[in-house]
Amino acid sequence: MSVNDRPWAFTNIDIFDGCRAVNSATVVITGSQITAVGTQDDIDTSGMSTIDGCGFFLLPGLIDSHVHAFSNALEESLQYGVTTVLDMFCDPEWVALRRGEQANSLVHKRADIWSAGMAAAARGGHGSEYGLSIPEVGGPENAPRFVADRLAEGSDWIKIIYENPRKGKPVIDRATMTALVEAAHAAGVLAVVHPGATLQAEFALAAGADALAHVCIDAPFSDNGIQLAVHQKATVIPTLAVLERACNPQIGSRIMRVGNSNQRLDHTSATHLDKTFSTRRNPKRYEWAVDSVYRLYSNQVPILAGSDAPNLGISWGAGLHREIELLVAAGITESDALTAATYRPAIAFGLPDRGRIIPGGIADLVTLKENPLKDISAVRTVEAVWKRGIKL
Repeated sequence: MSVNDRPWAFTNIDIFDGCRAVNSATVVITGSQITAVGTQDDIDTSGMSTIDGCGFFLLPGLIDSHVHAFSNALEESLQYGVTTVLDMFCDPEWVALRRGEQANSLVHKRADIWSAGMAAAARGGHGSEYGLSIPEVGGPENAPRFVADRLAEGSDWIKIIYENPRKGKPVIDRATMTALVEAAHAAGVLAVVHPGATLQAEFALAAGADALAHVCIDAPFSDNGIQLAVHQKATVIPTLAVLERACNPQIGSRIMRVGNSNQRLDHTSATHLDKTFSTRRNPKRYEWAVDSVYRLYSNQVPILAGSDAPNLGISWGAGLHREIELLVAAGITESDALTAATYRPAIAFGLPDRGRIIPGGIADLVTLKENPLKDISAVRTVEAVWKRGIKL
């Protein structure tokens, strides 16, 4: 038996297990897995190495449900306790290299990644500005082939950029968006839609989209849109952090720099926090996004925490901390905001081995210096991170 396979335990530590809080818990780790969770009376830790968790708080590794990964995205995310990222559009070759190592458990110093790979987007439309060669969908009749090609490249789901035609750039039309959703479902994978406006979000839900990659700032969701989300059992990734930056750059930059999280940024990422969108929008529009989130949440639509890093002013890892804070500010409870960054994305995207502190779960864990159920800003107080049972 190797040293890594010997059981060890956290003792006397307050935890949030992805769904609920447990005080003074004992959590046993064996190799890369959680093997027992209970109290000191339930679990005999004699003979084990132990970490006295008194004064700390334990979370499952965080999951960022909306990133765009490249460069050191996975390494930087892990520094903030983000142990899994769900990528919504990036170079599939870059992902394939990392997924191969990930599948063989070869890496412990970066976050795990699942990805949409190449998004479905109109040639010359939104997404083309990032320098990737986007394959053209064409019309609805080409949707099955487009989906098959993406899955052959390794995509885990299909991302569809369904923009607002009023913005003046080329867009996928409604018939093609609908055909892509149907083709994704026929292939047995999720269809995630980036809506360019609230009307496009509602059209996507009517087409059967499984998830929305944003809420929008042109208008709040209508009652019909809320009911569509409820009926379709869709999930919504609001990305409030990036919307805050777009609507009020000064406030976003100042708040992103508050707390311990900024100390973990490298120079490039710290500089990135000062960048802003070229068009400054009315802060009132951000309030519309918040209204949409609260109404979706109040109607029990599952909300997932996603930062949309590295959009301007948003960095990998730290951006998710801000997103969690903004979900609470929008009216979501602290407990549900943490669930939005742990258990809910794991279930929504079919990753049952993570997002919970339960026996059989992967030992991706984060200790905080303060309790985020009392003050959600405590998510910034990362004390240590464990990836597959190994301390970073």
